[in-house]
Amino acid sequence: MKKSIELNETEITLLKECINKSTHPLSKNNTKLLTDIIEKLSQDKIEVYGRRWFQKSYGNTYHTITIYINDENVFTSTDMEYGYDNGYQQTAIDYLIENNLISKPKDEAYKYSWQYFKTMNINFSVQDVDRKKDL
Repeated sequence: MKKSIELNETEITLLKECINKSTHPLSKNNTKLLTDIIEKLSQDKIEVYGRRWFQKSYGNTYHTITIYINDENVFTSTDMEYGYDNGYQQTAIDYLIENNLISKPKDEAYKYSWQYFKTMNINFSVQDVDRKKDL
């Protein structure tokens, strides 16, 4: 399966230099950069699709999630979870960490941040639905 990654200009230039000069000496900075590129290339593409429903009578929000890794469905929740706004992201991250599909961040406070999602190559999207049965 194809993985989608993004490289910045510096990374692209370094890769081109390495390809054109197979004996190109690497500085410590370039070695670190090349290691980062290789890590990006080896990362899985993780996509999380959430569905949210707002229960008007009590003012609660519930969600379900579906997780794909490299375009393969690895998890679809069968029970709705309580959680408003980006609660579906927390549910997905908890599932991925508990099942050893991604590594736990060193700092627990960083666990639900967009920077962590970007580092782990996790893409999120959510759809708000009108009816409970559409979850």
